Amino acid sequence: MDKQQQLRGMIEGAILSAVWVILLFLTLYTPLALVGVVILPLPFTILTYRKGLYTAGITAIVAIVLALVFNLLVIGFILILNSIIVGIVTGYFIRERKQPGVIFLAISLSILASNLLSLALLSAVTNYNLITDLSNTLKESMALSESIFAGLGVSAVLTEANIDEMVHMVRILLPSILIAISVITAYAYYHIVSYVLKKLQVRIAKLPPIQDFQLPKKVLYSYFFATIGIIFFMLTGSTDHFMYSLLINIVQILSLALAVQGIGLLLYYMNRKGWPKILRIPILILCLHPILLQIMTWVGMFDILFNWRKLPK
Repeated sequence: MDKQQQLRGMIEGAILSAVWVILLFLTLYTPLALVGVVILPLPFTILTYRKGLYTAGITAIVAIVLALVFNLLVIGFILILNSIIVGIVTGYFIRERKQPGVIFLAISLSILASNLLSLALLSAVTNYNLITDLSNTLKESMALSESIFAGLGVSAVLTEANIDEMVHMVRILLPSILIAISVITAYAYYHIVSYVLKKLQVRIAKLPPIQDFQLPKKVLYSYFFATIGIIFFMLTGSTDHFMYSLLINIVQILSLALAVQGIGLLLYYMNRKGWPKILRIPILILCLHPILLQIMTWVGMFDILFNWRKLPK
């Protein structure tokens, strides 16, 4: 790389780091937080794809300095770390022209790794504990709801024992929760990156549509064996065992995967029947309700067993 190209890369990096700081500010101080979390890595993805790792690394340092100058580093620490790691990893794998599945996996793992790293650093530096914070938040919410119910002459629905049980369950399910968040965020980010790069005359292959998503039968066998293991630990009173927590998380992750297959089957039939998108979207949103999501999990199971997509029209 000659000096002129280096200079152009640094100028582009400076511009994108300024854009990133603006996005970070909007994410932290406006109602755009949910959108901002997904689009914050974009400047680093674009820069890494166009100029490579070296320029992206220098720009990341400049961006961190700018965040420090504008007093955004402390309050936005997790967002900063997440956007830099995810952005650079995504840009690198797109630059290397990897397959869509590989890029999607890299994004998912980078989101998961950055979240774990953020929590570990926060815990080491500030003694922050996610479970303790969640417990305190739930107890404060319970106290507030109790006062409201008392004013209406209604007894409280949740007791402190219920709250403790919920916190204990969240502690057990934290790994699967983080994995689910990582995969869902990665799916959204992949489509955003594809759209933005398309506007920049760069095309990356699309992920296979959800209606084509099909799991092997081994997933179903794993689900059943893990469920049997959970029942065994519950019957023997060994719910504090590490294997119990592991099996619980495996079942939750596989349940979500099976639900995706069930939703994919639903989309497949809606496409085959020619349903308009204006009807599909509300139906898919309704499927996110816990009860309907469980039904989609069962649908996914039966689809693996009988392959309903191959049934005659």
